[in-house]
Amino acid sequence: MKPLYKFSFEEAKRNDEIEQFRESFRENIRCRDYLDEQVREKFDGFRLPDECAENAIKEFGYDRTMWIIANTIKERKGDGRFHRENTEWAKKLNIPKRRNNYEFALRSHSCIVDGLASDVRKMYAKLNLFDSSHKAKFDEPQDYTGKLLIIRAEVLKEEFRTPENQLFLDETAIVFFTDGAKVAVSMTSDTESLKLALQKIRDNGGTSFSAALNVSIDQLDTAGKISYGSNKNRIILLSDGDDGDYASTRNAAVKEYKDKYIEVYTIGLGSANDRILQQFADETGGKYYRAMNAADIVDIFAEIGYMGDFDLTDTDKDGLPDAVEAAGIRLQNGQILRNVNPNGIIFTDPTNCDTDGDGLMDGKEIDSTPYFVLLSHIIDKSTHCHNFYF
Repeated sequence: MKPLYKFSFEEAKRNDEIEQFRESFRENIRCRDYLDEQVREKFDGFRLPDECAENAIKEFGYDRTMWIIANTIKERKGDGRFHRENTEWAKKLNIPKRRNNYEFALRSHSCIVDGLASDVRKMYAKLNLFDSSHKAKFDEPQDYTGKLLIIRAEVLKEEFRTPENQLFLDETAIVFFTDGAKVAVSMTSDTESLKLALQKIRDNGGTSFSAALNVSIDQLDTAGKISYGSNKNRIILLSDGDDGDYASTRNAAVKEYKDKYIEVYTIGLGSANDRILQQFADETGGKYYRAMNAADIVDIFAEIGYMGDFDLTDTDKDGLPDAVEAAGIRLQNGQILRNVNPNGIIFTDPTNCDTDGDGLMDGKEIDSTPYFVLLSHIIDKSTHCHNFYF
């Protein structure tokens, strides 16, 4: 499934992404033709079956299918055959205006397009994603302690758009291992318990990767977290030694992870066996990292936790993903970064690498991994507060 390019040709030209723009445009045309063909084949003159929209979503994804239908409604502005709800929905999709947008508008009758819009909106609604209607509305900054942090659906890649993945409430267990393995703390979202457990790490004994993997998967299984790919399950295996297990024992453990779609991310330090750790990662869809020091480990955990599920498209090349700039900046303490003016939440422009025009790129003023640290005022170029940490 090819990614949808959501920005204008001018932006594509400015950012040297003309080929991505053109490839996405060609895919828009293909999606248009596919939907029109579905209508010709399946519309019986009275009823449009749900499978028309379903098939398009399977082939092109929700984003592009909705893009094509919404563009058609916009291109037929003033057409009274569209329901008001569908017209309002189409308005909310920010499709850049171009003279040739008509080229990826459907050719089907407006009443049929209206039916497609209703169908695809119902299907998207069945994902039960959290949206702006679920958020608490406050005029003043709030204490977010004990409250749920909801990730906007648009920030997640399509394959991870589930209510569970929108909740920034992952559960974690910690397993210590030498030549055997034991649970230091069972599956929990209590960060204090996890921190206390990590303080008990000791360097002694042998190394059994299979013991660590077997006890870890038991933790996921006992907590009912194994989803066979519908949600992301991850194990992070950190080791500074060579494995003492037979290859057959090790391979049996890895096979179970592959069968249950659990990714193994491995981190080697010291005398760790790079070859075996690389094998674990390669065979399960994870990634192997080599850490040279403690600072490397912090960076690696930040990358694993932040990069995996998010769409990291960065149109203006400022170091901040577009989805982050459009969603607003959330700080380390969980609070949304707010400006002094009444409307509050600070957004940066995903199409402008220097939102406040102070000569500093937005990504240089905010460190975005894994949370945000304000390094310089991001909106007002007359104010600087370098190294002001939250």
